[in-house]
Amino acid sequence: MRAPLLTIALLLGCAEPQRDDPAADCRAAGAECCADAECGEAQICHFSYACRELDGARICDEPTGDRRCHDLCGEDTAAPCVEAGEFCQSLSHAQGEDVYDTISACF
Repeated sequence: MRAPLLTIALLLGCAEPQRDDPAADCRAAGAECCADAECGEAQICHFSYACRELDGARICDEPTGDRRCHDLCGEDTAAPCVEAGEFCQSLSHAQGEDVYDTISACF
């Protein structure tokens, strides 16, 4: 049953996602961080990807981000950004969940 789905995906110009653990690839590349828990308390790891279960397999989006820790900020808490000469920016963020959250961090 998978072969016809793959054939259809290839005909439509979409390749079947092959990444089942983007965090393992991140760690192998020697990144500063690959998970939020590897950063400070008021920081986020700018490494983002969403995963979902499909036909018993875990399928993940291609990860994005610079794989570095960034200070969290907000409309009333942009001070860390200003001090570092950065701007508070909103972005979509997920680390293996099936939904992206919108967060704000200094860049």
